[in-house]
Amino acid sequence: MKLPETQNANHQYAFKKGYRLAQEGKSLSAMPSAIRYDSEMREYFQQGWNQFQEDIALAEEEQESPWRRRAAWYLMMILAGIGTASLMIDEIEQAKQAKQPDTLQVTKTEMATPEISAPKRSINEATATTESTNPALQTNAQDLATTELSLLNDNARQDLILNKAEQKQAAEPKPLEEVLVQSNIHLRVAQLTSNIKDKKAIDNFNDEIIPKSVRKLYYFTQIEGAKGETIYHRWRYQNQIMATIPLTIKADVYRTWSSKRMSSAWQGEWTLEVLNAQQQPIHRQTFRYVQ
Repeated sequence: MKLPETQNANHQYAFKKGYRLAQEGKSLSAMPSAIRYDSEMREYFQQGWNQFQEDIALAEEEQESPWRRRAAWYLMMILAGIGTASLMIDEIEQAKQAKQPDTLQVTKTEMATPEISAPKRSINEATATTESTNPALQTNAQDLATTELSLLNDNARQDLILNKAEQKQAAEPKPLEEVLVQSNIHLRVAQLTSNIKDKKAIDNFNDEIIPKSVRKLYYFTQIEGAKGETIYHRWRYQNQIMATIPLTIKADVYRTWSSKRMSSAWQGEWTLEVLNAQQQPIHRQTFRYVQ
């Protein structure tokens, strides 16, 4: 837990309380009443709640798979052993056939079953057949490819891990609504920024083109006419829902935001939506994440 830069004991308490409730799997609506009625403590409570969500995402990024490396090395050793054994068996069989008399070879050929008399495959053919019909070896080969990817730099490896984690957590693709619903909720501000400071966006990506050097994005909104309701920020990548974040509005005019850790594997078109309490879209905008 990274505490906020404040010496106010009440603010620190609200931050820690939000963090602990998030650890327990509770939503923002579980906020204690002593915090709910103080606007500044509410903000620190939400920061603590968001901090835990970001810590969980970061922990998933930093997970390692050392067993895959061991499995890959074992696979290489097994394949090498199979190839060597096949070569030795082939040489022994050829040596035995060379020493047998011609009459004995004819007799054995006449008495042999179809399975024995079938033409013996070469080492390369036998190895190819084993690899194509053995699912376990195919799976281990994929693990070997994953191990080779671990030689990438830190950012590329983290992107790969984050991409897999997000794909597991992402909801099934849902078609975009063609028409936004009518709503009494008014968005005074809705902008993408690289960070939030003092409850304000430090910059604004007006051109809707965001370079992949930006590793984390914030969607900053100022909401009017939704006091007491819960709205949502929904992040979509190529029409697939990557995150739906609930945000409780506690004032007539209220500033709130969500964040998304980005990956260079997710280059292309993104869509941001603001949803009402019924999770119907009332605002939509797009941006492109590019090299």
